[in-house]
Amino acid sequence: MRDAQLRQTIQERAVEIIGAFVCLKAHGKNHVGICPFHADTHPSLSVSAEKGLFHCFGCGVGGDSLTFLMRRKGLTFPEALEEATRLLGLPPPLRPHEAETARLAHVAECATQLLARCLWHTEGEPGRRYLQTRGIHEHTARTFRLGYHPEHPTALLRALAARGVTAEEAAALGLAARKGEQWLSCFRGRLIFPIANSRGQVSGFGARAVHDRGPKYVNSPDSPLFHKGHLLYGLAQARAALHTRGEALVVEGYLDVLALHQAGLTATVSPLSTTLSPTQLTRLRPLVQRVVLLFDGDAAGQTAITRVFLPAEECGVPVAVVKLPPEYDPDSYVRAHGCAALEALVGQASSLSEYVLHQLATQYPQEQAGRAVLALAERISHPVRQLTFLQQAETCLQFPSGSLSEVLGLGHAARYRLEEILAELVLTMPEVRARLRGVTLPLRDPQLRAVVTRTLRQLLSDDRQEMRA
Repeated sequence: MRDAQLRQTIQERAVEIIGAFVCLKAHGKNHVGICPFHADTHPSLSVSAEKGLFHCFGCGVGGDSLTFLMRRKGLTFPEALEEATRLLGLPPPLRPHEAETARLAHVAECATQLLARCLWHTEGEPGRRYLQTRGIHEHTARTFRLGYHPEHPTALLRALAARGVTAEEAAALGLAARKGEQWLSCFRGRLIFPIANSRGQVSGFGARAVHDRGPKYVNSPDSPLFHKGHLLYGLAQARAALHTRGEALVVEGYLDVLALHQAGLTATVSPLSTTLSPTQLTRLRPLVQRVVLLFDGDAAGQTAITRVFLPAEECGVPVAVVKLPPEYDPDSYVRAHGCAALEALVGQASSLSEYVLHQLATQYPQEQAGRAVLALAERISHPVRQLTFLQQAETCLQFPSGSLSEVLGLGHAARYRLEEILAELVLTMPEVRARLRGVTLPLRDPQLRAVVTRTLRQLLSDDRQEMRA
């Protein structure tokens, strides 16, 4: 009941919440201001105090004040609810498992402090030596709160027990496991990477072996505090740079994040696996205009890139791809060639759809590549993105215009309607124009084609004029 009343209070005070981020002025029954979600020059954002809703007439974004916070700050719904109560000076919302989550957060913080202290004392010498071989400086290691777990099987558990932490609580974060009647530490002889949420609160750990035994990496298991597919390593350290740069550089590994931050590319984050989940992409969407994949140059890294395609299409996040030479990962490339050379590659990044289509065109005969395209297109739920992808595929794979659309069941009438929608979006939504910058759309209708082509060419011309200025 209290949470329902809290939601109603938040809705009634939408102007107050949104006004913390946008300068709002009264305009009739509503308030208006400059929209923070696109390059707005006139007040396009309208906030209704009566309804508790906002809407931008420029880019079409809208919703309630919690939606605004989720997009503006990259928060989950519970985080947005908590942020709204903070802004309004209200008691925080009740959440399931709140006590358990808070307790695990305390355990994670205690372990982080103990393991970081160990890295910089005598027993941490193997971890420091490994960091030195990878070119990671002490300042970088301290910024990311790296730690080291000594070889002793129970030293960490004893230190945690002295702080009131039980072995069962340590086990929930992957720090311990029961062997018979005894509890033993799990990360022995490993360099420890604390994994924090967007606010910097440690939620779990990644652990890298510094000796040639056991798996190279192990992570904390999922818990009420830690969900691997929801977090991005380095996000807390990258938040300011993401807003400034307008794009996120996404790499595969912890050490890639450290190396690029150290080189000055501080808008770098990493998923905790070999692909990006829809949740992770959704977290990045309100923070940046596009996501740039900087995966390893080997075959495994390039395969991992293709797995991002469908999540990106579902989330509507513009994704670009940097293709590194096969012998490099981002860490080794920036150490060998420097930050400026890597920035040059980022400047040449191609769209993810172009990359996927190029991979299909080079790996398979035309007919097989076409079948693969249709299989991918069938899984894209957004009709305009589906049509755009099919049109790009027809050009790249040299199929007749409209042929793949016809095979997928997009007949002439449906196709023309989708082309109309696409043209309307290009003309009215800056986000769509930015996504399609430099893309040639083989629209069948000559009038629609002329209007869209002229609009996109004007956008490129404006970009060049800004660069010359």
